Amino acid sequence: MKNILSRLFGGGEKKANALPASEGPEKSKHPFMLQSTPEQAKEHSEGMREAFTHAIANSPYIKTSMRERVLAYMNGEVEDLLKEGTLLTTEEKKSIGLSPRAKITRESLELLTQDAIAAGHTPGQVLEVIRCDANREYYLKSSIHKMRNMGVKRYSVSHANTGIECEWCRSLKNVEFDISQDFFAIAEENCKNSPRCVVTTKPILDWD
Repeated sequence: MKNILSRLFGGGEKKANALPASEGPEKSKHPFMLQSTPEQAKEHSEGMREAFTHAIANSPYIKTSMRERVLAYMNGEVEDLLKEGTLLTTEEKKSIGLSPRAKITRESLELLTQDAIAAGHTPGQVLEVIRCDANREYYLKSSIHKMRNMGVKRYSVSHANTGIECEWCRSLKNVEFDISQDFFAIAEENCKNSPRCVVTTKPILDWD
């Protein structure tokens, strides 16, 4: 996992999907952006909360006593857990095997289990994996739910071909699933990467 984390996050402090500060506000004000209805926004919020809860509970790197705090952070209900507090000194980071260049606070380190620290994972890396897994869970569940509502009977799955997919996800080409099958549960049992591999679902249309 450490190698995957390094390749994805380059040290843990820079997020792969982060936008420059100048881009975020401008894009959010774009007049042609589609606006979701209150019902859609509520459904998305509840779905993401469920996905975050699941990803946090499944992480071996978040203390049980800190799960609710991390969930509140993921849902934007508390301050930035990565920035709030006192920064570790260079010597303190070296003493526990973390990069001396990483900006880590004592408070954020309290979120992690000893297994996470022993593996050399920073709080930022651990939280980013949780965010990725939750987003992928939400996408898979919502996409299959939409297909089911449209009357789709079967679907296929393909990986994103990023070059770091696990062997099982690479084997999915041309594999078909019945719409009743929960692909997220199947992937959770079989996908060997952390965060899980990026995959997309595609409906199989049967023309009668």
